[in-house]
Amino acid sequence: MPNGTNVYLAYRKLGEIFRSGKRNLSEAIREGVAAWAIDEETLRERRLEGIKVVGVLCKESDDIWLAPIERFFDTNHARIMNYESRGGALQRYLPLKEFKRKTSIARP
Repeated sequence: MPNGTNVYLAYRKLGEIFRSGKRNLSEAIREGVAAWAIDEETLRERRLEGIKVVGVLCKESDDIWLAPIERFFDTNHARIMNYESRGGALQRYLPLKEFKRKTSIARP
């Protein structure tokens, strides 16, 4: 960041926003349950490296969504879901409303 803060960004598609079982993204956003997910191991490793801000770089729009890393570990803000039994990973989900969104200048 311009102030020297190191940031970790995951590279995701809009379709990867977790919808909490809602039919579509619009409904999930309206109900406040739409969330970005980052796996537990990645978050713990970044925290050990001293990273204070994590987020998502959206593939389609180049928008950047940023949140304090500690918010992912705060059960008042984030949810945990475990997909290890299905070959996945332990994930932490933070609702979109917890992020600051920086929209990019439109791509050429």
